[in-house]
Amino acid sequence: MWDKPRSAFALLACALMVACGGSDTPEPEPASAPESFADAMSQMQKAAEQMSKGGEGEVALIPAQTLQERLPPSIDGMERVSSERNEGGAMGMKVSTAKASYRSEDNREISIEVTDMGGTGMLAMMGAAWAMVDMDRTTQDGYERTVTIEGNRGFEMERRYGGTTNHELSVIVGNRVLTKLEGENVSMDLLRSTLRDLRLGALVPSR
Repeated sequence: MWDKPRSAFALLACALMVACGGSDTPEPEPASAPESFADAMSQMQKAAEQMSKGGEGEVALIPAQTLQERLPPSIDGMERVSSERNEGGAMGMKVSTAKASYRSEDNREISIEVTDMGGTGMLAMMGAAWAMVDMDRTTQDGYERTVTIEGNRGFEMERRYGGTTNHELSVIVGNRVLTKLEGENVSMDLLRSTLRDLRLGALVPSR
């Protein structure tokens, strides 16, 4: 049901990244959640036009090291077992990313990935199809729905199978920092509290 919109977003994202061109790319205007797929496509086209015009400068990335420093050494008894950060760019788009994974002896796991796309906030949205349409679907195996967390667009998903419960929580903080938390055998409430503890909103400059 969701494959067609995701494919369309992916293709358009590629087209926009090619269109971005140089480093003097202005920040697109903050976009409200579109009411339909057609509205989403219209917003993307507008963002592409803004980025193609050039500008006086670009919004500085949050350094990958700064993002990494927000990732805690442990979460609810789960110790950090891996951590990494990356920073770079291509086709006029710069990105900084920090990741960490946590695990406990009782088979609970959490992974966190935080990505800042600087001034290309619309591209952050295009990295997540759920940012473009409202959804709320429940099945016997779980649910998926769009949410709003502290004023930020987000997505929650639960999957149950074979005695295991997986949760995913993704949020676009400040219209630019795409944050994804995935948990195995942990509650959605724990993912939400972990997101709050990261305090990523404090890293996003005021407009």
